[in-house]
Amino acid sequence: MAGDVATFKLDETVVYAGRPMRVAGIAVLEGAGGQKTTRYLLEDASGAPLLLEEGERRFALLRPFPPGAQPPATGKVVSVGKEKYTLVGVRQLTLLTAEGKTPGGRPQAPLLVSGIFEGEAGTLMREMAPGADGQFYFLLKTLAPGAVLSAAQHSLAKQAERYAAGNRTREQD
Repeated sequence: MAGDVATFKLDETVVYAGRPMRVAGIAVLEGAGGQKTTRYLLEDASGAPLLLEEGERRFALLRPFPPGAQPPATGKVVSVGKEKYTLVGVRQLTLLTAEGKTPGGRPQAPLLVSGIFEGEAGTLMREMAPGADGQFYFLLKTLAPGAVLSAAQHSLAKQAERYAAGNRTREQD
């Protein structure tokens, strides 16, 4: 099922910011309107794992808050330091399938409620599983197209760069 929706497969090598990483976990979620969202847990030997979310072939980096640093929320406003984020939407996400390690590090829950907050500093997401203790907060960073590539796509892009550089050198001669 994950292969039907996900761009990348479990154990595939992908390249993010020039760094080859292995897809260690995949979760496919479905919104109330039928839209599919895929989350990837990416790992490499040199650093902390990354959590990516893909929707409509666009990627966002989800940067989790540490459990002891959960920001205070008042009504539809979340405060992080001096920054305030206001609720702009809520998603109900049903877990369709999960493979490998759980992206996000939380237990697999059949339903997640995800609040999206906007502020001058960007986008914040607050997520919880109904009936479970605790909430999870993430800062979201939308990634530019091409920021996450399969190893094969990255190799082709590098070859194209080398070819273009060679052509420029020949044109200057």
